[in-house]
Amino acid sequence: MHKEIKMQKVGGSASATLPKAMLDRHQIEAGDQVFAVDTDAGILITPYDPDFAEAMMISDRITKKYRNALRELAK
Repeated sequence: MHKEIKMQKVGGSASATLPKAMLDRHQIEAGDQVFAVDTDAGILITPYDPDFAEAMMISDRITKKYRNALRELAK
């Protein structure tokens, strides 16, 4: 879904209003925290923390690599 959004001045910053259909689709409500990620293709607004996602990928790699040791430690 593509929607043109006009930026509005708020103090020294700018804000954008997202359409209700987009908010509903991504389960975002007023007051929720979202993340603006600067990419080569533009700005990505996402409810998912990219740093947390990267940390989870690292955790998955470590868990797979040391699976046997972690099982032994869990006993």
